[in-house]
Amino acid sequence: MPTENELHAFDNYLHCHAYSTNNPDDKGFHRFEHDGLYYFAWLEKGRVILRSEGYDNEPGRENGIQSVLNNLADETLWAPTQEEDGRWVLLLFAKNNQEIARTCSCATREEALQYLPSARALAAVPEHQRKEDDYLACSVYASHSADTCAGHDDFVCFQDATTGKHYFAWLSPSGKVILRSEGYPTTSARENGVESVIRNRDNRELYEVMPIGNHVFVRLKAANHQEIGRSCPHDNVEAFWLLVDEHSSHRKEDDYLVCREYEEKISARCGAHKDFICFFHPATKKYYFAWVSATNQIILRSEGYPTEGARDKGIQAVVTHRENRDNFSVEENRGVHFLVLKAPNHQEIGRSCPKASPLAVWALLEPAAPVVAAAPVIAAAPITEAAPPPVAVAPARGGFNWWWLLPLLLIPLFFLWRGCGNEPAPSAAVEPTPAPAVVDTTPHCGLKWILFEFDKDFVVDSGRAELMEVAQMLKDNPSYMVDLKGFTDEKGSYDYNSSLSRRRALNCEKVLLEQGIDSARIEADAMSESDPAAVNTTDDSGRHFNRRVEVYILDANGKRVCRSIKPDIPYNLRTQ
Repeated sequence: MPTENELHAFDNYLHCHAYSTNNPDDKGFHRFEHDGLYYFAWLEKGRVILRSEGYDNEPGRENGIQSVLNNLADETLWAPTQEEDGRWVLLLFAKNNQEIARTCSCATREEALQYLPSARALAAVPEHQRKEDDYLACSVYASHSADTCAGHDDFVCFQDATTGKHYFAWLSPSGKVILRSEGYPTTSARENGVESVIRNRDNRELYEVMPIGNHVFVRLKAANHQEIGRSCPHDNVEAFWLLVDEHSSHRKEDDYLVCREYEEKISARCGAHKDFICFFHPATKKYYFAWVSATNQIILRSEGYPTEGARDKGIQAVVTHRENRDNFSVEENRGVHFLVLKAPNHQEIGRSCPKASPLAVWALLEPAAPVVAAAPVIAAAPITEAAPPPVAVAPARGGFNWWWLLPLLLIPLFFLWRGCGNEPAPSAAVEPTPAPAVVDTTPHCGLKWILFEFDKDFVVDSGRAELMEVAQMLKDNPSYMVDLKGFTDEKGSYDYNSSLSRRRALNCEKVLLEQGIDSARIEADAMSESDPAAVNTTDDSGRHFNRRVEVYILDANGKRVCRSIKPDIPYNLRTQ
């Protein structure tokens, strides 16, 4: 029979009754010690919902509690698991697939699923109301993210094999469920439901907040007060509106499609116009074009045209008016910026994809300018600077003093020396190195950038290894501090990317906290999609360099001591 310590080494969970208490804190957590280890439980109305394994120290336990708060509302992170004794538990994972906590054990899988946030919330609804609800768990809708509704790219439609009914969900650009539907008996009834959401979703007065238990649900009603759809459970209502705002920033302005639609057609070049793409959109039944750069970046996109001939005239209007920079302007909308091209009659011809700043908007025109190859430098070529004004030299007594001209003769020799002897002659095999606009002279720490997967905020193993070195550096130098700057690529709205970049920086901070670094020594900044290190390519070849956290070590006065090293970005993808 193994000892209790040996059991802890295999499975640090205690029996469920050990976690019970009548005195949880205001967030429902109960903290306690057992055999030198630190545990917590999350309770709801006196019932243990989640229990933790044993932690070696109190800071580790606090990180576990925070991880529960960060992840418990996302039902895609809950998973039923059968234990060795045949009983079932529901596990809660972090986004890096690490287990955080688990429920008490249940006799059946169905009983374990009743711990899900949506199931607990439904159980809190009075019985006569509960019978009217026909919603599935949020994880079911999320699992159908690829089943796009015909003509509506921001909705998914599917038939559930268990109920036999038809469902839909309105998704954010990042794939999260904004609203989900109840079950419909037919596909045509479901389509009416989708259209009803589209008609009413822009009227915020039709949304109603429903606090149930520790969560918040938001439902959308039609003008006749009938419920059309309901959100997944959220910790607060702001989390729901963040998803709605993320979707709004991606919606077309006027009659423009979202940028992704143009990017997916990047190879559909328009006949004689090699720097334009042309395509027909089957859902809108309209014709579109976009002006693209040499690096396949969308400079301007068009609205929809009823015919190909009308679209061709739109292309010609761009070609005619793009040479005059005065025809361009910058417009701001919901915190992002657009480059807009207008004809002299002030009619809009096209606009860019959203950018974080006016500077990023104007930068779109730089790749579009024609590239003029520099002529090779010839050593004996005359200098073409303006000749200096003639100097009147009065003849001195005894003859002409020619040596007065010696300084003037040395000037052209100086420029010839600068131009001819100190740089290698241009060669097709040698690429010129672009001069960065701002040079950071801070020395390197020997650390690398921490890179992230697309739309993910968890720290991969290579990033954790870098942060371990950061932690050791801070331990060796107690007066040092660290600044973690989080970035994203250009996919997604600016507000969403601000949140994503902050989560990336905060998750790096969590790794340092786990290593015992005081939070007062850590600064975490959200930089969103600003300052891309590489071109935001349509594929991932350039964009993945922009999904990063940069590390800066600071002294006690806040001065940078050293920084992490930029990866080796291919020359043709560099922006810095």
